[in-house]
Amino acid sequence: MKASFKFASKILGVFLYHICRMKVYGRENLPKPPFILAPNHISNYDPPVVGIALKKYEIYFLAKEELFLPNKAFAYLITKLNAIRLRRGGIDIDAMRTAVGKIKKGYPVVIFPEGTRNKTDKLLLPGKAGVAFLMMKANVPIVPTLIVGTNKGFISAILGKSELSVTFGKPIHPGVWKGMKPKEAREYLAKLIMDKIRELYEEKSKGS
Repeated sequence: MKASFKFASKILGVFLYHICRMKVYGRENLPKPPFILAPNHISNYDPPVVGIALKKYEIYFLAKEELFLPNKAFAYLITKLNAIRLRRGGIDIDAMRTAVGKIKKGYPVVIFPEGTRNKTDKLLLPGKAGVAFLMMKANVPIVPTLIVGTNKGFISAILGKSELSVTFGKPIHPGVWKGMKPKEAREYLAKLIMDKIRELYEEKSKGS
């Protein structure tokens, strides 16, 4: 694990687990790396929260290009913390190639299947083709992941006014698209992933 990533993980871990009282569910569902994590996206805080929830793994994130543009110092920082620059609007082949390379080296990779932050009052936005494209190219399991509470802010979690949690679902294994044409497979996988995230939310709502 890189020193920069390890240091940031320790500091953020103390903050999230001990101050914000973050809960993590479903770690037993995580396969052996490499794999892809596909979380819902409700806040700019989602990447570090998911990274800390994984605990022992160094991971890479696909991050929107706009985060790299305004400030060179911030772009340098998130690059050091394993962000992969992603152009939105279609499938960014260069970013996907970089992500597949990291997966082939054994790292988990995070991609947000909605393709953008959900600022609506809907639970989820429709899944985009990029997540399915990455899964099919990397040929590794993908883990639907539910993030709760990051959109409420850390102060709300610290004060106990809202829950901060990450739930890992059961992995979707390669080959579920067998017999389908590429476009059909991408559409099927994108919808399947979002359906599984919705199921995690419904199960969690019943249990709370």
